[in-house]
Order: sequence, then C-alpha cells, then structure tokens
Amino acid sequence: MKDQVKGKKTCPYWSAEDKSCTFRKGGLFIPLADHIKVYCTTPKHTSCLQYKLATESNTSSKKSINNYNRRKYSRYKRKLPVTLVLLNDSGNIVRHYEETSDTSDLSLGGMQLSTYEPLTDDSIINFSFGNTYPTTLQSGLARVKWCKHKKDMPYFTVGLAFQTEQTIRAVRSCFGITA
Repeated sequence: MKDQVKGKKTCPYWSAEDKSCTFRKGGLFIPLADHIKVYCTTPKHTSCLQYKLATESNTSSKKSINNYNRRKYSRYKRKLPVTLVLLNDSGNIVRHYEETSDTSDLSLGGMQLSTYEPLTDDSIINFSFGNTYPTTLQSGLARVKWCKHKKDMPYFTVGLAFQTEQTIRAVRSCFGITA
C-alpha cells in the first residue's frame, strides 16, 4: 500500500516512515490497516476521531494543525561525515565513538544524523566535521534531543541541538544556511 497518493494530502499526524500515528504515544492508538487506508493516507483524515481530538487539543493550546511542524528553522539536506565524542557534565571526554556518523540535514538549531550506536537523550556531544572545514566548524557542542531506532535498519536516527552561538554562526557561514 502506498503511504500517499501523489498530490493528495495525508494526515499531518501520520508518519509514513514509521507507519504510525504520531498524535498518540505509548500504544494507546495503533491504526489498523483499513483505518490507515481510509483516513491516515487520504484527505479524509479530517474525519478521523484521533485527528479531531488532536485538532481540538491544538486549538485549545493556541496551535493550529497547519503549524504542526514545531521546528524553528528550515532544514537543509546535507550528507556530511561527522565524528562524535560523548562528554560528561563537566565537559570531560567519556567516550569516543569509533564509527563516523552521517548527517542527513542541518539547520541553525541543530542537525539530524544516523549512527550505528544509540545516543542517550539529553547527553552532551562534541562533534567534528573534520579539518576540511573552517576552524570554527571543526568542532562544536550539541545536546541529544532524541534518538530513535529505525525498524529493519541497522542504525539510529538522532536529533542534536547546537549549544553555542559560535556553532550556529559557523553553520550559517560555512553552509550558507539562513533561518
């Protein structure tokens, strides 16, 4: 089954990647195949009870369904090798990750990357794009915001938030990224 027919709008709470509803967490709402076919992957998603509940809760918290994307900055697709080092709260090195990770996108707020080892939420990571980049971007600090394992994939997808204004300026300058 296709997740989305070209040109047709799917539910903003539908994750085609995970084939799940992102509105409900913890297994409380697992859409069945017929529900997905009728609601999640079609413009009829506005008739779904879960969508209506989500819309009501978003309206009451002054959010609109059109603003479901909570990102502050635009994402730019960039596949770059990056080396990761885990730091403790004092800034001392806890562990060097042996495998080089790859970014999938960058923004002024952070980056998304793939790694073969899980990273712990809220941990501090020193990252490096290597000496082929300007000195200001050869090393930076980021906080792990989330880490998800991909089903049937050997890697984890990780969201990192930049921790210093210097890193944000370097990303803007080096990659030409704007807000």
